[in-house]
Amino acid sequence: MASETRRLWIRLLLQYFAVYALVFATTLAGHFWVVSNGYEPLPALLRLREPMFAIYEVAIPMILGAMLVKYFAVRAHLTHVIWREPEYVLPKNGGKAPTYAPPLDTSDDLLLGTALSSEPEPLYEINVQPRISRLWWLAGTLATLGALIVITFGLADSEVTPTGAITGLFAAFCWAFTQEYLLRGLVIAQARKLARNDAKPLLASLLLSILWMIPIAATAPTLTNGVILVVLGPVLGAGTFALRRMFTTLWAAIAAQFLFISAFYVLI
Repeated sequence: MASETRRLWIRLLLQYFAVYALVFATTLAGHFWVVSNGYEPLPALLRLREPMFAIYEVAIPMILGAMLVKYFAVRAHLTHVIWREPEYVLPKNGGKAPTYAPPLDTSDDLLLGTALSSEPEPLYEINVQPRISRLWWLAGTLATLGALIVITFGLADSEVTPTGAITGLFAAFCWAFTQEYLLRGLVIAQARKLARNDAKPLLASLLLSILWMIPIAATAPTLTNGVILVVLGPVLGAGTFALRRMFTTLWAAIAAQFLFISAFYVLI
């Protein structure tokens, strides 16, 4: 049993580093291609302001990374539990949601049921759906509106061209999508198969978030900025994991990460 668990953890790490290596290699190739065409290298998030860097160093590598994550998810039959919390996914799709419940007993059932028939009553099929607090919906809506206002006014006041704004936001979405799809999607779904609670999956996700941010932080203009980017990896990872749990969908984590990257991109 211990050897099997160890093997599954190793497989998870191999899948993570396969995506990591693909994104890193294609980003490096895109960087050399853009620089060879006469563009000056840009640090960290400033790449999102220049269309060539945004497309070839961010968007394309992240899209390829997401495709590889999708491949691993399909092979491991995790396509449903990656996007929804397992409590709301049917067992046939790898989740833990209850599918049947006994019928409600009426007074006649209680008094005469055993005398009328020895056959058990059929179970009713149920469909468990999450109930999210209105307070969380309100907080999420206000935070989203606030971020959209910051992004809109930031783009209006900045020197970013319309083309740069569109490609930058597209690249930011690709970045947020692949990062969360891998770290809060595939990693969490795989680790949950090996743990009884969310402590180990969360810890694995946060530790791998640090590794994910290191190549980005390495291009920061100063050491302080680089350290901040590395620290932001697990800090934001904990926040997006909490959002996934609260709203029971990975899209909450992706949306939050996209809004943060976009707001940071227009404010720098």
